Amino acid sequence: QGNPSTSFHAHEGRLTRICLEVVGHSSSTMNRSSSLRSATGEWTGRVVTVGTDQAIKLWDLRARKPLAFKFSGHTEPITSVQIDLEKSAIVSGSKDGSVRVWDTRTGRSRFHFTQHLGGVQCVAVDESCDGGRGAYLSGARDSTINIWSRTTGRSLRTLRNHKGLVTCMAVRHCEGRNGSSRLATGSSDGLLRIWDHHNARCSRTFNAHQQTITCLAWSSVPGMVLTGAGDAMLRVWNTRTGRLMKTWKGHSGAITQLITDDRYAYSSSRDGTVRIWALQRPTSRVD
Repeated sequence: QGNPSTSFHAHEGRLTRICLEVVGHSSSTMNRSSSLRSATGEWTGRVVTVGTDQAIKLWDLRARKPLAFKFSGHTEPITSVQIDLEKSAIVSGSKDGSVRVWDTRTGRSRFHFTQHLGGVQCVAVDESCDGGRGAYLSGARDSTINIWSRTTGRSLRTLRNHKGLVTCMAVRHCEGRNGSSRLATGSSDGLLRIWDHHNARCSRTFNAHQQTITCLAWSSVPGMVLTGAGDAMLRVWNTRTGRLMKTWKGHSGAITQLITDDRYAYSSSRDGTVRIWALQRPTSRVD
């Protein structure tokens, strides 16, 4: 057994989330701008943690005193955190019904969104939205998806097709026919929806699971979305044809997290296991 190279007391209470990766940036996005590549270098050695103390902390593991900033403001548990690398920001959603955007250079709150009428379940960043200025997205227990300008904080639009609470979301760049991004959302109603969120239009709906969709992820392969649910199953969907490609069974508890890379999908479950699944390219065949 190895010893940790660094350790520190992170939170008063349980540590509920650690965020290392830059979520929402596809490989094509990461290659598009020198400023973004520079920001990637600035993020090296940093990690974000969330605790039951309703605080978000930014750590610089290269520093002698690793705590860079503590962000406080939410009044109920924090449910979702994303990193907006390009704008040097952290986006957080909470059961208090609010979304907050924090400046990682000054430690101050940049925006505070309170439009939702229920607890926020998930947040996302889309750099290409709003004419390339970017937007923040959130899904909540009020069944709505709100989209805000990343530069001004004004509300851009609200998506309302879900009947259950919106539990998870993910943005895929260059997925639309015109090269625009697309949004995938999952809900407690078991439905997976694909959105042209630039025009407030739901382009496709999948009756994906009999229980709550707990997590989802776009594959690196265009037109492929994966969902995990409370029924302990994972499914792979072809968003171009609207068909089910694959159902994976193996977990015995609800799926808690799902991530993908170029070759594999990785799932964790309440059964205490992590499983690795080989990805295949989309076809119109139903397995």
